[in-house]
Amino acid sequence: MPGPMEGVMNPLFCRTAAALELLPVMVTPFLRISVDVPRRNKIIKWLEPLAIPGKPLVIQLMGDDPANLAAAARILYDYGVREFNLNFACPSGQVVRSGAGGALLKNPALMRSITAALRHELPDIALSVKLRCGFADPRETDDIIPAFDGLVDYMAVHFRTVSEGYRSVSGGLERLRRAVALSPVPVIGNGDIETPEDARRMLETTGCAGVMCARGLLRDPYLLRRLGGMESPEISPGRDLFFRTALAIAAAEPEVYWSRPRLLELARFVYGSDSTQFRELVGIRNFQPEHFAGFR
Repeated sequence: MPGPMEGVMNPLFCRTAAALELLPVMVTPFLRISVDVPRRNKIIKWLEPLAIPGKPLVIQLMGDDPANLAAAARILYDYGVREFNLNFACPSGQVVRSGAGGALLKNPALMRSITAALRHELPDIALSVKLRCGFADPRETDDIIPAFDGLVDYMAVHFRTVSEGYRSVSGGLERLRRAVALSPVPVIGNGDIETPEDARRMLETTGCAGVMCARGLLRDPYLLRRLGGMESPEISPGRDLFFRTALAIAAAEPEVYWSRPRLLELARFVYGSDSTQFRELVGIRNFQPEHFAGFR
């Protein structure tokens, strides 16, 4: 599965992924539900550019109010959505300070109440949660995993804690193996999947039912195809093809997709900030579609 990446999986990313058949399923970035439930037209306007025609769709919701999250899910359900994922993993400082995302790992009872509210409101949906192994200590897994007993179809678990952010950690696969042992439902492993070898190691070591790729998918846009044994270009040509396709889509519909900050951000994610390609883009003064015909 693709990991839902806030700020990355924008409409241009989704259009490009669809054009190149890169994702077997679309998992949206989180829809934040706070004090008020957005109106239906606002929710649908957010959703429509992110959906990939012909691909299963998983909506990720984030918030700390069970009733509001269930009400938002009902709006999406009435629109046709049948699978939801609850974000209890985001380590962003702003999100954590608001009491949502990874902050909820400190309150298993509230996470269970939120999950139960969606299950009660929409008993026939596919429902999952996105977790980390703890807020400050991976031993918190022992209290977190049982909170969802009888409520979810699977769990996506990142082996870092919220406090660890994206720093390198040791023993990540052992943490996941512990989560698998505790969980009564399949666990999708997440964290540092950048190659097929990484995925194979995670599956064999932990017993996870599958893997979720996030940042690795940016540096190798064809990673999920590669994991599925599908024909794919090598990594460097694949990056070029992905970015050139994004440029072509943006140039064809500039009023919708053409944005210098967005394209530079996409290039930074795909190539890296030290790459020749990124530096070349930053140096272009007249950032208009007609100046990109020869960009490799």
